[in-house]
Amino acid sequence: MYYPLASEWFQVLIMFKSTTFINTLLKTLIAVFLFSTVQAQAAPLGADMPNYANMYKHGEAERNILFWTLYRAELYSNQTNFDKDSYPQALKLTYLHDIGKQRLINSMQKQWRKLGSPVKNETQWMLKLNQLWPAVDKNQAITIIVDADKISHFYLINADKTRHLGNIEDPTFGSTFLAIWLAENTPRPEMRSLLMGTNEE
Repeated sequence: MYYPLASEWFQVLIMFKSTTFINTLLKTLIAVFLFSTVQAQAAPLGADMPNYANMYKHGEAERNILFWTLYRAELYSNQTNFDKDSYPQALKLTYLHDIGKQRLINSMQKQWRKLGSPVKNETQWMLKLNQLWPAVDKNQAITIIVDADKISHFYLINADKTRHLGNIEDPTFGSTFLAIWLAENTPRPEMRSLLMGTNEE
């Protein structure tokens, strides 16, 4: 019978220790990566959106259809008590399912029409949104920031980065866009109350 030499046992021990060390190192690196990802997801709108600096979060609400949650909305402004006539304002929409660009735009147009009042520049705005907006993947967010000059800035937020999609310069666009959620005659009054932090019954 063959008995391993002491030097061979030593080599096996070294290999075992090396493997254990490598496994430990890999586990540590994976843990750091996962922690970084969670931290990025938990972060607010981000430093890549300078107009967001020092904004106050008023509330959040979910858009549900039957058992499905389509998206989560979060409302921000520079006022501690929300004033829909005071800017800047921001609305972050985090989508919980993949959604195509055209479906996204058509849904926006449909919601405007539900408000009842004609949208004067609707055609031009739809064309502009078609240029700016991409399809959205699950857990991505589209954020609009309407600045103090009422210029609307759009951003796409992933877990690890923020991309500026472009602007709409028309000063009437931002308030019209936000009216889908914030107008007194919105078809979703419960979302309005939660977003504005009024909790009206």
